[in-house]
Amino acid sequence: MMTLSTFFLLASYVIRDIARSRMLFALIVSGLSVASAAILLTVGVLNGFQTMLGDSERGWLSDIVITPTGDDRTIAENSRLEAELAAMEGVEAFSLRSQGGQILVRYEEEKTSPFLTIGIDTASTEQATLLSSRVIEGSFFESGIEYSNEVVLGKIIADSLVGSTDDGRSVGAGDDLYVLGPHGESKRFRVRGIIDAKTFFPNWSLFMTKQEYEKLDPAGRNAQMVVKIKPGVERAVVIRSLQDRFPKANIRTWEEESKYVQDIMLAVSFITQSIHYLLVLTIFTIVSVVIYINISQKKRQIGILKSMGAENRFILSAYLLESCTYAGVAFVIGCLIFFALYSVSSQHPLPMLIGDFRIVFSLDILISAWITVFVATLGGGFIPAYMASRTHIIDVMRGTV
Repeated sequence: MMTLSTFFLLASYVIRDIARSRMLFALIVSGLSVASAAILLTVGVLNGFQTMLGDSERGWLSDIVITPTGDDRTIAENSRLEAELAAMEGVEAFSLRSQGGQILVRYEEEKTSPFLTIGIDTASTEQATLLSSRVIEGSFFESGIEYSNEVVLGKIIADSLVGSTDDGRSVGAGDDLYVLGPHGESKRFRVRGIIDAKTFFPNWSLFMTKQEYEKLDPAGRNAQMVVKIKPGVERAVVIRSLQDRFPKANIRTWEEESKYVQDIMLAVSFITQSIHYLLVLTIFTIVSVVIYINISQKKRQIGILKSMGAENRFILSAYLLESCTYAGVAFVIGCLIFFALYSVSSQHPLPMLIGDFRIVFSLDILISAWITVFVATLGGGFIPAYMASRTHIIDVMRGTV
């Protein structure tokens, strides 16, 4: 067992060894600090994408999505389902929607295109979703008021109805357009507002009141319900309870409803984790090579230490402690680099089609990165340190090492 005096002896040996090779120490720490910052960054970027996609999708799908099963277009027993949700303690809000296939939208006789059209309940949408907070022009439907001749457009549909995409021309609040129902009927609507939902489907959708939608497409009545869960309540518990009582309804989480989000996250996760593993291998390699070169240049010094009675474990511990010193200093500098990038990202998020991206930091990321860096460093330093501890005095005297 290592005593305190032995530890101080090891520390003094490591400090003297580093002091004699200050330039080498600076170069090693520089490389390891960049690698440490990059490890923190890869995890922060991955968590940032997860948070961005989750916030965007939950902004319009909430926590739980209920849809019909099979070929049905209407949720079975939707009235009883609403009553049940209203009585459940874990449910904060819910909203019933009407929707179906794509409905044709025409603007100024220029272009007619099919778009997803959703009929929303204005009284409950604001409590269950964040759609009303995504308005970038005009205004959203106010709670509890019926708008018989007004619609709200997603940002992309507003852009695509005029000219070509991203040409600077777009349908604006106050403009008129025509909606053609599945049976050929046409009705003029005024654009009340434009939303940028920071996700694919709402930005490609046209929103109107539930009553107006059902006049155009009665078959799509009560086709979807979104449910918002209270903070701290387990979604799985609520879902199991609903599935037991409503076996004819398709009850899923927002992640299950948005499969494309999982596909995006799989791709991002593969890229970031591949970089993460390469960085760990880089740290392992840097430490292995540096410690090996350092030991090779100090074989005679190691032989002298062993002739003075130093045990193998002392030599092994000394160079492992030196590896930990490299890792400790480098990790602190790496954290400073990461926090500088994190601060810039937090203050200036990167606007993207699927949301505003920012790096996400948590204490778990810091602890995980710290463990990763130290394990990689100790692993990289162990083999050359073990080789040094096995140095024989007679070989040093003969000059064969």
